[in-house]
Amino acid sequence: MKNGLVRTGLVFAIMILFVCVGMHPVFASEQKECFDVENHDVTIELCGLRKEYTVKLTKQQLNEIDVVFESIKDDLNNVKTQEETIKIYSDAIAKLDRYGLLNNCSIKQVQGHIFGNYLSFVNNHFLNKLYENKQLSDKNTFCLICGHSTETSFLPAFSSLLIRLSFIFKSYYLAIASYMAAIFRYVIQDYFKQNPIALGSGIIFGAYYSHGPGLVPARGWIFSLGLFGVKRWNGEFYGQISELMAGNDLHYIGATGFTGIKIWKDNSDYYYLGFANSIHLEHSSHNEVWI
Repeated sequence: MKNGLVRTGLVFAIMILFVCVGMHPVFASEQKECFDVENHDVTIELCGLRKEYTVKLTKQQLNEIDVVFESIKDDLNNVKTQEETIKIYSDAIAKLDRYGLLNNCSIKQVQGHIFGNYLSFVNNHFLNKLYENKQLSDKNTFCLICGHSTETSFLPAFSSLLIRLSFIFKSYYLAIASYMAAIFRYVIQDYFKQNPIALGSGIIFGAYYSHGPGLVPARGWIFSLGLFGVKRWNGEFYGQISELMAGNDLHYIGATGFTGIKIWKDNSDYYYLGFANSIHLEHSSHNEVWI
């Protein structure tokens, strides 16, 4: 009787041992997966809505956003009408919202902000007459814009305005004061979480570094639809609207009045989707900007 109880106990102990050994890899695997998930801080700004914030995304989610913008690019390469373009933008904004990239703004609020600006200009009879015969290959104006590019940065609206005014002022000292104020605002922009003036940002594409690699173009793709029709840039390009000198380095402004979504991917690598007052870019290894 005693031996039977011992044998029964041994069998029961062996069964428990096998169950525990079988379950351990499962728990170890689940624990490993938990520790392998790394969150990345992604900075988002809704330009023109004075909202800037950081969201946490996994590496997989970052890759999915890459896929979203590649899909947008493919769709825009085949677009033929204004209605198709607006639908692609609307769907893209809805997709970005699924990743929490719109923060506490609604899809309709962001769509209205971008399309409201665009439609108010393209439906203006006077502007259409004014730009009717000015089909320029390297420019667009009052346009929807979407893209992904490196060597890209955003200039606060206040700085953009001051730079333009500095070239209007005839007084040397007023021009210098305005220009220095613009540089100062550009340098300290990282300390501001929100753009204090919702006029739209400037976008810098490409730069010349005096102590370094020299001339560095922006690389990527840009789509625009405006009063000059559909304009696309792919590969390497430089801004042609004006220059910003910071120290001995030159930065080339290629878009002004940008309102919409900008997503900081890494260093000077950005995604952006929205509206711009003007775009002027050039595919060239020799960059000259005329003011």
